[in-house]
Amino acid sequence: MKSSAFLKTLCSLCLLHSSSAFANYARYYQLVNKAEETFVTTKDKSCYRYYDSAFKEYKLPYLKDAYIAAEIAFYLKDTTKFLHYLGISFRNGLPLSSVRSAPMLRHINQDPVYSKITALYESNKSAFKVDAQARNAIWLLCHESDSLKCETGKKKSNVPASERRQKFLAYESGFREYIYTNYLSKDIFPNERIIGVATDSLNLALLKANNKVDVWALAGIPTESSDEDNNKIDYELLAKYSLSVMIHSKCSFWKYREHLWNAVLNGYMQPKEYAILHVTSTIWNQTNDNPWDDCTIERQGHYYYVMPEETRVAPDFSAETMAQIEKNRAAVYLQKYSVDEQKKQMQQETGIWFFYDFQDRQSG
Repeated sequence: MKSSAFLKTLCSLCLLHSSSAFANYARYYQLVNKAEETFVTTKDKSCYRYYDSAFKEYKLPYLKDAYIAAEIAFYLKDTTKFLHYLGISFRNGLPLSSVRSAPMLRHINQDPVYSKITALYESNKSAFKVDAQARNAIWLLCHESDSLKCETGKKKSNVPASERRQKFLAYESGFREYIYTNYLSKDIFPNERIIGVATDSLNLALLKANNKVDVWALAGIPTESSDEDNNKIDYELLAKYSLSVMIHSKCSFWKYREHLWNAVLNGYMQPKEYAILHVTSTIWNQTNDNPWDDCTIERQGHYYYVMPEETRVAPDFSAETMAQIEKNRAAVYLQKYSVDEQKKQMQQETGIWFFYDFQDRQSG
């Protein structure tokens, strides 16, 4: 498809959904997907035009997209564009410590360009305004949820295991209702635009400010990690504190489906996060011991999007199934499955990292 025809198609796609109070992000997702597809196909600078259009037309892009564009520019040895895209990332909340997220940039702090990066960060960081009150409130809810979850796993306790589990389930149900009342009912989700992305230093600061202990560290699962550890929170580029509680229920997606989709269109939830909720609601947490989980799940006989957790059952990769998967992906503005496969290969070959997806600490 010629570029002009593609851009015309994007314009028409924007009209398929409407949300009066917010910019419609349908075109944004399409442009970023096209940028990635162009790069993995050509491996040259021709992808810039789509990234530049997305970041020009949408003043609040997802920082991971600008960061991936910076990775690509670094790979292409284009320092000017590399710094340009990092500047966009910084203006949208990228912490300086997260510049090293991609394997290919893990030692960028030893490169002569790093002095320019730090100066760029200092001149752009004030553009991002996190809602500190909202972040602290959600972090506290998440911390208490984690505390109760750790309690459910204790082998020695004066409280019966069933009672501990019910207390945890009830708390998480209240947490979800809080997110609905304060955010989803308004067709937004408390993502990076509101609470920023998580980092090790932020978690430590919030623990100290709220006089809390690291419950995961007490349970033997430390949340801190060394600079060279690939599991460093800073490298995930995720607003971790609000999505996990939604994943823990089989009914989050089905109860809030319309609002979640509107949050995607409004730029407050990534299509991948929406799809993850769709998938996990069907595959995970199928017990019926939580009264809040009183929804009806619409099960389907084929794979929705082919995500990691969907491979618990061997998928049918027939031509018909793959065509359906691509159709499912296009409907929610996910990148093509075929392109994602190329991206995975490039990750291994180049150190460019494309996938900054939510990974729950414990998988259901």
